[in-house]
Amino acid sequence: MKTRFSFAYFASLGSLVAVALASACGGAAATDVNTMPADADGGASGTSGSMTSGGTSGTSGTSGTSGTSGTSGTSATSGDAGTTSPFASAPAYTPTTGRNTLQPGDHPGTGNPSKLACLSCHGPGGGAPRFFAAGSVFKDAAGTMPAPQIEVRFLTDTGKAVSTYSDNLGNFALTANAATAAGIAFPLHVGARNSTATELMTAVPGNGDCNNSSCHGGSQGWIHVP
Repeated sequence: MKTRFSFAYFASLGSLVAVALASACGGAAATDVNTMPADADGGASGTSGSMTSGGTSGTSGTSGTSGTSGTSGTSATSGDAGTTSPFASAPAYTPTTGRNTLQPGDHPGTGNPSKLACLSCHGPGGGAPRFFAAGSVFKDAAGTMPAPQIEVRFLTDTGKAVSTYSDNLGNFALTANAATAAGIAFPLHVGARNSTATELMTAVPGNGDCNNSSCHGGSQGWIHVP
């Protein structure tokens, strides 16, 4: 006996084939749209193109428009990647003028100590009042314009921190007593800032003789903000 297939059977079969092709070739479906927010992974992917089923084969839909890449967030640290900022949890910057390094008796016969290796006198065996850290900071990399009211902050890996400020000559010093009271010791994370700019040391210094020829008085260049 010969089996007869009606025209309706073939039409139904064609529809099934078209649906199968649509699913295989990226046709529209509610689960195909990536709804992840743009900021999460560099932008949401575009929606899949639709495919129209026809009597024979579906017409290929246009590809979806790719999403714009998400905007990366601001890093918590400035300077080189991975540098820990001592200002990350610090109070807001407050303009403060440091102790005058030219006040009577501080530097008899030497004048402005800017750019001098401070701890050669203010370190162990130096005879001058003991400093934990000291140096000079400028507005320019060449070290020609002193920068007053710069906050210099020191941070330990355990979260202890203390700040000192530069005077009108750009000189700053943290006394040994202040460092002991704050519970800090080298090595430390160090940074300097004013109201508009922050500069961080990418290295972790092992001492506070900032103007020494092996530190900012040498190849590293003078401390400057910005």
